[in-house]
Amino acid sequence: MNDWYTRQEVADILGVSKPTVYHYAKQKKIIKIVDPHRIIREARYKREEVDALAEERKQNQPTGLRPSEIAKRLGVPVTRIYTIIRDNNLPVDEILLGDEGKGYSISEEMANRIQKEVARTMPGRGTRVEF
Repeated sequence: MNDWYTRQEVADILGVSKPTVYHYAKQKKIIKIVDPHRIIREARYKREEVDALAEERKQNQPTGLRPSEIAKRLGVPVTRIYTIIRDNNLPVDEILLGDEGKGYSISEEMANRIQKEVARTMPGRGTRVEF
């Protein structure tokens, strides 16, 4: 068994993109193995560092719903969910997604409030139907 992972393996383990893996190495979150002779062309990363970061991320993983899950459940665009959260100043947990931005973790209680707000603000007339 190797004591390293490839960039793609790291991306799969951490659930991030390959460019984010590159940034994690630049930020010294994981250690990139240097090959001065360039025998192996693909970047490699120390297994123990990647496993430690994966474990840390697992422990800090939010347990709520993502806005896209709520939007799918309610049959509305995800932008509608973000608008409701913003306009009503709903207390949702913000989670950092590495260098890729931020997301929300929404409790079931907040999801119910969002569902009520979607129902309350639904337009009175039907939606356009294609014939």
